[in-house]
Amino acid sequence: SNDCYVYVPEGRDFQTYNQARSAFVEIGNPNIFKIVLFGKKDFIIGVCAEAKYYRQIRLRIIDSNNKAVLFDNAAFDYIESYGFTIDKTQPLDLEITVLSKDKTTNGARLCLGIQILWCKTAEKP
Repeated sequence: SNDCYVYVPEGRDFQTYNQARSAFVEIGNPNIFKIVLFGKKDFIIGVCAEAKYYRQIRLRIIDSNNKAVLFDNAAFDYIESYGFTIDKTQPLDLEITVLSKDKTTNGARLCLGIQILWCKTAEKP
């Protein structure tokens, strides 16, 4: 939707990855989305929600094998997108929670968008 924006570096040919999705979720409840990212690619993962309810969205990227937290956007003021490189094929859990300071909205349902973009790994100079 027009409410969602993921920064894409200029001059890179990022395409939508086949595991991008949307889901109907509850505010305040963590949601786990299992994905597999293939190696030797650069990825950008972005999250957004309907503007009517939008507050902050917490995104944690977790290694499915050992449950290590690889990224947590709470440490970066809840940025909505994150770019990284995968060297070898990796199963990941995306833990996404729509947050709200208004406790009366907890439990309300809304549409959450998960955009996953990919391109071949950039050549190192």
